[in-house]
This record gives sequence, C-alpha cells and structure tokens, in this order.
Amino acid sequence: MNQALHTTHDTTTDQKIYMALELSLNKWKVAFGNGTRKRVITIQSGDIAQLCNAISKTKQQFGMDEK
Repeated sequence: MNQALHTTHDTTTDQKIYMALELSLNKWKVAFGNGTRKRVITIQSGDIAQLCNAISKTKQQFGMDEK
C-alpha cells in the first residue's frame, strides 16, 4: 500500500510586532519584540507622537513593512 507524504510549508508573510508598556506619571517604558529581536526605549508620558515614531523606527530596524 502506498502512502502519500503530506508536508505543509508556512508561506504567510504576516509580520508581527509585540509591544508592552510600563506607564508612570513622567515616563513610559516601551518594549518591542518580534519573537527573535527586542528593543526597549523610554519616552515622555503621554507623548503619542513619540510613541508612533518609535513604532515606525522599530518596524524599520526589524525589517518590517511600514503598514
């Protein structure tokens, strides 16, 4: 009896970035990771523009698309 060998290959191109925040009154500590690399920064509390810039920079450093 012949048995077919079935293998699967993940061909998805989904890229994920994980982010964790440690919030305080004056500073926010932001940690990024993609499963193999990590980056930790500190920004001013409530500075959403700086947070968005940090996300963009992390995507660049991790070689991810700017979506």
